[in-house]
Amino acid sequence: MRKYFEPKRFEFLGKNSIYSAVGVQTFKKYVPTSGDAVMRLYGKRHIEYRQDDPFSQLLKYEEKTRKWELRHWLGMVLFVAIAVGIRKEYTAFDYAFVTTLFLLLNFYPIILQRHNRVRIVRLLHRFGKKRLYE
Repeated sequence: MRKYFEPKRFEFLGKNSIYSAVGVQTFKKYVPTSGDAVMRLYGKRHIEYRQDDPFSQLLKYEEKTRKWELRHWLGMVLFVAIAVGIRKEYTAFDYAFVTTLFLLLNFYPIILQRHNRVRIVRLLHRFGKKRLYE
């Protein structure tokens, strides 16, 4: 499973990630639970920098991105199973609403975690930490 979470070569795009092209940075600002705006409002940080061990918090955050991504994958599977399991006729509006909800609640958080991992891996490689996923 660890191999899945390792950022792939195509995910790196210049100084950013391929996920920037689908607006993940805008989504990141306004995530209601831990977006940039909320974190700034409450004066919190995702990563607390420590001078004596600058990489430990970064590695912990990378691990959290894997856990959060896995939670959203499981939520997505559960969501689809429930939607398929309910015996009901759906309207076009229902499909559009559910698809939008599905994307907002699962797809964007998944790509946000992959985007964050690309940034973390790039930073770690810049400082000589090459073997993160072995």
